[in-house]
Amino acid sequence: MIRNEKDIDADLVVVGGGLAGTFAAISAARLGTKTTLVQERPVLGGNSSSEVRVHPVGASQHGYHRDARETGLIEELFLSVRSRAYGLRQINGRHYPMWDVVLEEMVRSEPNLTLHLNTRVIEVETEDDPREGYSSRIVSLTGVQQGSEAVFHYHPKLVVDATGDGFVALRAGAPFRYGREAKSEFGEMWAPEEPDDIVLGSTIMFAARDVGREVPFVAPDWAHPFPDEESLPFRNHESFESGYWWLEWGGTHHTIHENEEIRHELQSAVLGVWDHIKNHCTVPGVRERAKTWTLDWIGHIPGKRESRRFEGDHILTEGDIVNGILEVPDDVVAYGGWAIDLHAPDGVYSADKPCTQPPLPDIYGIPLRSLYSRAVSNLMLAGRNISQSHVAHGSTRVMKTTSVIGEAAGVAASKALDAGATPRSLAGDPGLVREVQQQLLRQGAYLPRLANEDGDDLARLPGVEVSATSEASLVLGDGQEMGWDQAGLSLAESVGVHSRDASDVDGRAVALQRAHAQSLVISSGRIERISLRVTNSSEMPVEARLVVRQAVHLRDLGSCTGEPNVLTTLTAEIAPGHHEVTFAPDAPISCHPNAPVALVMEPNPDLGWWLTEHEPPGTQAASWDDELGYWRWMHGTFWFDLQPVSTPFGPEHVLSGVTRPETGANMWISDPREPLPQEITLAWPEPVDISRIHLTFDSQLSGWIWEGTFPMIARDYRIETRDPSSGEWATVAEVTGNVQRQRVHSFPATTTGALRVTVLATHGGATARIVEVRAYA
Repeated sequence: MIRNEKDIDADLVVVGGGLAGTFAAISAARLGTKTTLVQERPVLGGNSSSEVRVHPVGASQHGYHRDARETGLIEELFLSVRSRAYGLRQINGRHYPMWDVVLEEMVRSEPNLTLHLNTRVIEVETEDDPREGYSSRIVSLTGVQQGSEAVFHYHPKLVVDATGDGFVALRAGAPFRYGREAKSEFGEMWAPEEPDDIVLGSTIMFAARDVGREVPFVAPDWAHPFPDEESLPFRNHESFESGYWWLEWGGTHHTIHENEEIRHELQSAVLGVWDHIKNHCTVPGVRERAKTWTLDWIGHIPGKRESRRFEGDHILTEGDIVNGILEVPDDVVAYGGWAIDLHAPDGVYSADKPCTQPPLPDIYGIPLRSLYSRAVSNLMLAGRNISQSHVAHGSTRVMKTTSVIGEAAGVAASKALDAGATPRSLAGDPGLVREVQQQLLRQGAYLPRLANEDGDDLARLPGVEVSATSEASLVLGDGQEMGWDQAGLSLAESVGVHSRDASDVDGRAVALQRAHAQSLVISSGRIERISLRVTNSSEMPVEARLVVRQAVHLRDLGSCTGEPNVLTTLTAEIAPGHHEVTFAPDAPISCHPNAPVALVMEPNPDLGWWLTEHEPPGTQAASWDDELGYWRWMHGTFWFDLQPVSTPFGPEHVLSGVTRPETGANMWISDPREPLPQEITLAWPEPVDISRIHLTFDSQLSGWIWEGTFPMIARDYRIETRDPSSGEWATVAEVTGNVQRQRVHSFPATTTGALRVTVLATHGGATARIVEVRAYA
């Protein structure tokens, strides 16, 4: 008998090729770690793949959290796919054909990464390992590849389990949780009174299309009946182009052991819902529109939300999540922001609402201590199987969050291997944790409240001076062509937002039934005058109260009345009608320079504050929610005019160390009234040797597009260095057609006294925007 067996030695074996596992493997391989990625399916991407077709979402919660979109590898994938996909939308049940292709391209382009598709790990061998409080370690994995009949014997130094269900961790004896914890265990408001085995269910997607002629649908006898609207309560089905996330079932069953029963039941439900839409729906117009629609595709793999969650040295809980950005853990390596999204246990058959989804106060940090097993010394975790409670899992399980978890796990695994450390000793060493964090920032990921402290970055040397040909100011309205994005959209300067007239800029008056607030960055450290556009809908003069407070973050707005850190409270009498009202302090208000200030308008039902459609970087609008007890974020910007005018977009901000608006705007923006090209220059007090440049452009982290490239990204640009002796400039890189947020350029080492980046053209935006510049020897 001929057996196709192979022994494979690898520094790192990643099992599971969903987004978490794929990015864990890529990030480790890019750092020089010899890595093998093992995926049991023929395609990568897990629930996001063409086999399942779930649309990835994440911390921004469909744009609710501004500037929260994940960067790093997941942004690299999205920007690449979007630049190659036209006439398509990536939504549940619909899929970019290039998605699987680009993801596999990313993997196969890495020389340190070996990919085994159609390969399932079936055996895990361990040995005792009592070091550092562990009990065992993995010594080998056995995988079988369908089609080739190959048997692989993997001998890894370190393993990342990104299988979702945690098959490797289970066979290695790692302790885990399944089901819901009791409210009393972690003090979680959203947990049940008693523990149970209920988890979030699974969903099978579908897609439909309009064939232009009437087509019948006869449901098979095994389809679940939904005869009337009462059989689908709270479940909107008026748009039937593609799958419904609420077509869910299996939460009261074992989502692993009963997976096949769940799959069949979900297909029964899909066909039943389509039968309802075609033949029984009484919502006006639905059946009439559906006459020419037919099912185009039905999934055969359940999109699983939850199964095992393995215990690490820290179990992430509801408390960690709702504490938000102001209480980030010291060992933060990833972040989330999706709501605590808990679903009805009976899924589509429940009479209750399909989910409970209160928005979070802000984004939150995820610690390294939740990304490894507390019992197996060489086992890390990535994806929905990390160390967390059921309630916390309701937020972290979404795919863009698992993507950044995976990237972090890959970097941490590579660092542990380089240092000869276990995951526990890595997480317990502040110096090593800092190296992991700084590497993540270096490769384009974002970590809340952490900045670039890379000692090798020559741009951070003392005395570096930064200048630019122009810079924008934080000004709204009145026909000044400032070119800010429209609220919550990626429609940008290229579609005429910057040329709209003053009435469009004004937007609409938002009634002050509750407190409303606007944060913005003050560059000068003082405010001499504040003007707001306000409407008094009553027939009598009304007093308006404006609280001005110092903030530590753009989304740090204090309580509903602005406490604490109040700088001053100003009042103004507002006559009936629409006015531009000036709040003039007796003396200039002193505040921290280049830091956010919150303007909080106290409640007054007779007053309305005008909300514009624009969203300049470094601003945040909000309204107070008494029921939740915290601010709810709003799109748009409440109209303001400040003296002196704030200029938070100067070229020096490319060295802020933070790559999105947070405590500042953290980017250079050229004056939109000045045409491209525009350039920025870094000059060193003494010559330096440079061979690598990192550039980060603005990919509009609050925006969203379905096809093409984000308008603000620099399409064509040039990098030059200046000879210290002759003063002449030499081009070291020239790019046309760029679509990516971050670009790294390597070239032969050159001695220079200055570096110049010239943005020659964007993808439609009227301004040059650069978020960060790094330089390395």
